[in-house]
Amino acid sequence: MTNPHEDAELELLDLAQLEEAPPQLVGYLVSDKAINVATIIRMLRQAWQEIGWTHLEPIQAYHTFSITTENAEVAQILREHSPWSVMGCSFGIHTWPQEARLKDLPLHMIAFWVQVHNLPRHHLSLQNATTIGSAMGTLVEVEDPNSPEGYRGFLRIRVQIDSRRPLQTNLRFNRGNPRLKAQFRYERLSDFCYHCGCLGHTFRFRSQMKEIDDRSIDQSSFMYGDWMRVRVARRILPPRILNNGALVEPPMEIEAEHAM
Repeated sequence: MTNPHEDAELELLDLAQLEEAPPQLVGYLVSDKAINVATIIRMLRQAWQEIGWTHLEPIQAYHTFSITTENAEVAQILREHSPWSVMGCSFGIHTWPQEARLKDLPLHMIAFWVQVHNLPRHHLSLQNATTIGSAMGTLVEVEDPNSPEGYRGFLRIRVQIDSRRPLQTNLRFNRGNPRLKAQFRYERLSDFCYHCGCLGHTFRFRSQMKEIDDRSIDQSSFMYGDWMRVRVARRILPPRILNNGALVEPPMEIEAEHAM
């Protein structure tokens, strides 16, 4: 016997047909260990209190939260200054479009500003920055290293990277012997494992889970390390934003004195 309600269809009202909804974001905490939800909410609200009104609600366990803001300006600042850090863990922020389901959002993708160091000056170009960023992940923004307002000396790109994979450390370029190597350094980089290069845990936590005596291992031999962290660079010119693969000029930006 078939269920008479199995194929029933309902006409649902779109949120857009109601009054204008407040901006909605989703936050995702990259952590292999459970962290108290109340602690996460308290720390983030303290960090954001000077930006504007926000409200967080846990959605899935301790790592996914819905974030409501008072206006679009506050939402923009939270996105632009992500990832945030909560007890040493990266907290990424994503826009939640009205037509999207939560499970359709790529919450595992975290946007970082990445600095590319150790490149010859003739390789410091907008085109090369675009090429490198596209190879690293999903390219979001590119800063032009050449400007009358200042010369950066390195490339700076904003890229969405897969938090489930190891961080990329370097780039080899130019054929020949020896081949040259550029280094990637990440702004706002929270704790990560110097052994496997993944976000969400440190080597000490990994060794505890796998019953490894980390005191017997020379961590200086790891290919990952604290050198991958770098201070947030002062923005000397507006970045270029990618629109369907094409570089376009950005809209007017919101200045935030609380930038970390």
